[in-house]
Amino acid sequence: MQLICAVKLSAGFLRRTEEIQAVMGALNQTTGREIDRWPLWLPVFMMFGVAGYFGLATEPPLWFGISAVIVIGFGAYSCRHRSVWFIGLLFLWVLALGFSVIQWRTVYVAAPVLAKKINGTTVQVHITRVETFPKRLRVTLERVRIHRLDANKTPHRVCLSIRGKQAKLKPGDWVSIRASLSPPPSPAAPGAFDFQRQSFFQGLGAVRFSFGKAQILSPAKPGQASSIQTRLARWRQSITERVLAVYRSPFGAIAAALMTGDRMCHS
Repeated sequence: MQLICAVKLSAGFLRRTEEIQAVMGALNQTTGREIDRWPLWLPVFMMFGVAGYFGLATEPPLWFGISAVIVIGFGAYSCRHRSVWFIGLLFLWVLALGFSVIQWRTVYVAAPVLAKKINGTTVQVHITRVETFPKRLRVTLERVRIHRLDANKTPHRVCLSIRGKQAKLKPGDWVSIRASLSPPPSPAAPGAFDFQRQSFFQGLGAVRFSFGKAQILSPAKPGQASSIQTRLARWRQSITERVLAVYRSPFGAIAAALMTGDRMCHS
């Protein structure tokens, strides 16, 4: 009886082995026929790795992503002569690569974020971008100095809405202004646009609005050495102003937005 059971088990195992070999053979043939299309899936799997990182509830150890890339890459190289295994490990390697890239990108852009709302404080900042709206300006500011706030707790970049009649503000100006600051807001509802995450990767540590007029401490000079980013911001602002001087809203605003990328709203 035991001998019969052993024979049956052996026969079942052989059948399973033959079925697996048949499946592997079919996969090898499919891989050979579709090999020119496989690279199109590489960005998709990299996106899956990025999505997997953002789907985690806690931050993984920094070595996790790069270790997965190394181990899976070694495995893929070892199986380079077996097409099915190589293709499978290659896609898994790309997934791990996407995970590792966004993990290291998160570490690279990490900057202080305002811990709590601050009302009515004096801010000394360097303007890097000016966006024109019908009733206000939106300015992006760097090298922030906030009164009575330690440097290690001060955001590296701030975005402020400035209302009222102001002196002509240009990228490169150093200004002093009274402002109300708060951390970037979280999503308004589950699944809604995450402005807080976007702000983190843009290096924005605080947003809100200003009070009164901005005092220009040191205006930008045309011949002054400046970063490429500041020069591009001046160029974009100049194009926007020229377009709006010729074409009134809303057509001028649409044309300027298409040419420079400035986001402008109209009432």
